[in-house]
Amino acid sequence: MRSSQIAAESWLGLTADEWVWLLQQTMLVVIILGRWLLPKGDLTRGQLSTLLLNYVAVSSDIVDFFTVTDEDPRLRENLVFVYCVLGLWTWSLLQFPFVTSMVRDEFAVDNWNSENGAGADAENRETSKKGTKKRLHWLLKTEGWVVCLSLFLQDIPFLIVRLVMIFHYNILTESNYFFTFKNAITIALHLYRLYALYRDFTEAKRRKRQGGVNPDRTLEHSNTRRTSRVSPRQRNGVAHS
Repeated sequence: MRSSQIAAESWLGLTADEWVWLLQQTMLVVIILGRWLLPKGDLTRGQLSTLLLNYVAVSSDIVDFFTVTDEDPRLRENLVFVYCVLGLWTWSLLQFPFVTSMVRDEFAVDNWNSENGAGADAENRETSKKGTKKRLHWLLKTEGWVVCLSLFLQDIPFLIVRLVMIFHYNILTESNYFFTFKNAITIALHLYRLYALYRDFTEAKRRKRQGGVNPDRTLEHSNTRRTSRVSPRQRNGVAHS
């Protein structure tokens, strides 16, 4: 143990903590650059650039979270807390394999309605359990699953750790307050985003179903029926006038 530490300190003049920080930064940079150099597949250049920018933003939050044990010496001495931080840090890395820039809300809404719009009446007659599945189906057809992915893999776990540091360990530093409020605001914005996506999806589905009847043809049909109800005498009177 001592020899390995001495070797780490002697190589390039870096300490063990500096090597940990360097390897962490290198891993995240390799993930971003590796995804950039890989074949795009079905991704467009715009979607790839959006994905890489999301990776950079996520990486900055992950790097900041890894340094929470430096806030107080008690945190490093508590192995349970250290293991929890390392576990959640590893858990947050699971969002990198997902391609979150492939979502297109309008395209997904149109596809969903084209596949399910014909069975609108049958869908209304389904049981409450099946109706619940249909209502949750919008998460997979919109950006909702991306928001949920970010919430459960990063934002909510990070916020819980920050709150534990404040209320349990009484660590009242400026950086801890900043990241706590940052995570709380991020979660609130994600929840608002989910609400907006659900409202937009339901409104688009309703307009799609109502758009199945042409308003011009409906108006023409109603005028034809109204004209057919006029008696011949009334028509002649209108003509003479």
